[in-house]
Amino acid sequence: MVLQPIRWIKLKRGLKLNVDAAYLPGKASGDAILRNELGVFIGAISFPMVTCSNLHVELLALLRATTWAINEGFGSFQVECDAKEIVDYVSGRKRDRWMEEIDGFRRLCFRKGIRFRHILREVNELAHLLARLSSAHFRHWSDLNLLPGPVKSAATLDLFGLPSFRFMT
Repeated sequence: MVLQPIRWIKLKRGLKLNVDAAYLPGKASGDAILRNELGVFIGAISFPMVTCSNLHVELLALLRATTWAINEGFGSFQVECDAKEIVDYVSGRKRDRWMEEIDGFRRLCFRKGIRFRHILREVNELAHLLARLSSAHFRHWSDLNLLPGPVKSAATLDLFGLPSFRFMT
């Protein structure tokens, strides 16, 4: 087994929206963090959801978080999510389940220049932490200093390019 450094990568240009979800039977939440090409925090949201499965909550979180960023007036940006199957659905690489529900969403994202990318969970640590800490109420943050302590700390590590680690076989 090899310990491999994994880090969040800043874009050369543009915005990046990291999305994650947390699911326990009877309780689910979605969360997203928006940052610019320098890795500087722009905003974050956390929202409760009612859903029936882990995969479904990941899809709903991605749809709702992306819609939030569009409604906030952000145009072209990249969305990153650690649920590969969901990224395959919304990017059109997989076309069976949920296609009717997301076809309009996919067309809107294409027109706006929104791209979807699968990433490892360790790279998505900031959104993952926020999902685990989220409450049963909608929350919006526009100031990094108001985020929960562990999330703020992870954002600082990402900003400076410090890695998380993953055991690889």
